[in-house]
Amino acid sequence: LSIRELQFNELYSIYNSTSTWVKTNGWKDYDTYVSSPNTFEGNTDAVKDFCRWFGVSCEKYSSDNGDEVFLASELNLGENGISGALPNSFDTEGGGLGLSLQTLNMEKNNLVGPIPEMKVLFHGNLENLDLGYNSFTGTLPYSLFFQDDDTKKGKLQHIDFSRLDEIIGPLPSGGKDAKWDNLSSLEFFDLHGCQKLNGTVPAEALGALENIVKIRLDGTNLSG
Repeated sequence: LSIRELQFNELYSIYNSTSTWVKTNGWKDYDTYVSSPNTFEGNTDAVKDFCRWFGVSCEKYSSDNGDEVFLASELNLGENGISGALPNSFDTEGGGLGLSLQTLNMEKNNLVGPIPEMKVLFHGNLENLDLGYNSFTGTLPYSLFFQDDDTKKGKLQHIDFSRLDEIIGPLPSGGKDAKWDNLSSLEFFDLHGCQKLNGTVPAEALGALENIVKIRLDGTNLSG
């Protein structure tokens, strides 16, 4: 599959795995087309172009063979009434949204279940991640904090996980030799109101925050 096809599949899996969207421009049209392609009366070229879907912004990239292609750079679906669990759709090795997505904003929806280990996305070009004010459960994902490749550093600059009331436990542990390299570019980190987070913030984690400007831990049970 091409990179655009991978991104297309990943984006559509989000819509397919969730419900109660308020704004569905493009997403619902494509879903209708998939269900009844022979009777679909809309513009098939338009519905197949995810850059025209609500909340999706694209930028032009050059592919390995020199062709120019538009890939998703931002996914802004905050405050859109979305219910359900996020799929593990971002974790396509070698491509997909992890290759180009810089902003993922799904704040203030009704998302449940664990935050997926979106390793390829977290370790790709993502700079802004906003999942605050949802109903996620479980622990914070390991891959958000740690890189497997010691030669790479994360690009995340802004993480807002505020008021994730059902996220539990201490921060993930990577063992004594683990490097918190995925936090090295972070400037803003908001965990305020995550009342079930507890334990000590490791000194190694704080030391990795080389560029931090603001961190909010009020309303948690974290110390350190």
